[in-house]
Amino acid sequence: MTKLDKNEKVIDIFKNNYKNLFKAEKIVADYIINNPNKVTLMSVKEIANETKVSDATVVRMCQHSGFDGFYQMKILLLRDIGEGNQNDIADFQDKPIEFFLNRKKSLINTINKEDNINNIKKLVSKLLDSNITLIAATGNTLPVALDLEFRLNRLGIKTFTTSTNERLLNYTSNLNEHDFLITISKSGLSKNILKVSDIANNKNIKQACITSEINSSLSENSDITIFSGKLYNDINDSYNGLESHIGEFIINDIIIAFVASTKHNKNQLLQSQQLEYEFFSSLKL
Repeated sequence: MTKLDKNEKVIDIFKNNYKNLFKAEKIVADYIINNPNKVTLMSVKEIANETKVSDATVVRMCQHSGFDGFYQMKILLLRDIGEGNQNDIADFQDKPIEFFLNRKKSLINTINKEDNINNIKKLVSKLLDSNITLIAATGNTLPVALDLEFRLNRLGIKTFTTSTNERLLNYTSNLNEHDFLITISKSGLSKNILKVSDIANNKNIKQACITSEINSSLSENSDITIFSGKLYNDINDSYNGLESHIGEFIINDIIIAFVASTKHNKNQLLQSQQLEYEFFSSLKL
């Protein structure tokens, strides 16, 4: 594999390594070279569909060119293009709070679509009908899973998650047709989460995914896809260390609101909340 020089332009890397690529990989390289701005907004699957190759071919082409994978290539490509960098920095330094508020409002607007809300309702319906719900996430997405797990349990929904991949695989292997899997991956490309999703598919377990890449492999595996929002320069935020999971946490809020509303309308006693109330009342704090 070619050794990557991070100071070299991505397009130049592809051109210099072009002769070493396989035929299908050259098709992908040509597409990226000719459409660099467009590619920064695309997922692996979207590029694969455009070039009529497999997802694996797109990733292998990046790796054969010296990148760790597609995601690293895309980050460095956006660095080269410098899309929005200077304007964003100037806006932030001038009015930092207003800058972030406007960004989050724009993100929420991308989430607030009728199809997306309907899919969240389908997820909630499945949550309420399932015996056990497993939430799968890894890395810096794990806090999103922990947040949703804690809040669902407070509402009486039997939910589990874990911070270790081995346990996650074990838990998934023990699910049955009465259970439900929720996967969370911003990119939809997490290898560990895709492995969990594949196991669930083989066991015919119903699953939903929460992701900002609705055309990802994870979405393709899922019965329900929840879009967690996306801005034009999300990948730029990742490069600058400003990546946020606020979209995924907003989806958590909507799910919890729908579950609470449904239970309230059915006049169901939320036993876990009642026990919590009695416990803290006994402490007389």
